Amino acid sequence: MRKEYGIFYHYQKNDDRLIIAFNDLEITRKDKKNDVEINYHDKEVVNYTIYHINKIMKIHIEGLISLPNEEMINVINSLLLKEGLETLKVKDHSDYQIGIVKEIEPSLIVECDGTLLKFNLDDKLKVNDKVVVAKAHSFLFDGRYLKEDHLCTYKDLEISESLDLIIDNSLSEKDDFFMMGE
Repeated sequence: MRKEYGIFYHYQKNDDRLIIAFNDLEITRKDKKNDVEINYHDKEVVNYTIYHINKIMKIHIEGLISLPNEEMINVINSLLLKEGLETLKVKDHSDYQIGIVKEIEPSLIVECDGTLLKFNLDDKLKVNDKVVVAKAHSFLFDGRYLKEDHLCTYKDLEISESLDLIIDNSLSEKDDFFMMGE
């Protein structure tokens, strides 16, 4: 069962697809089983693409689905099981956590989910600021795969075109950014 993945939905008239991405390796081989395409880099699975998913369930968002619910994962898993493919673990949190700036110099240190992370210095941050951290092995909204933890800008989360870091001191440390208000 896979626990690290990103789900992207793309809709165009007569062509909708759900992409379940695991990494950003170059695709070297494709295999198709009914409406599920498996893309590989050598023997490693890069992603699954499920075509015509709107015949099975309605999805009302395009792009990254940051925190798919259990019902969606169950439907996806039933399709994957039918084709003999590895299933997905239901996530109880997104890959976007709230971190708190602990140090500024000599480098920026952010505590996120109990771990101290080191980033390049940003002169807009100060100690105790709360920031959004995308965890390593996750995906940004533009599809980029993160090999290491990443401080998020508004653009990273498609909130606006601003490249400013998200700093929101009203958030609670260790919260999940996409579970706020639930």
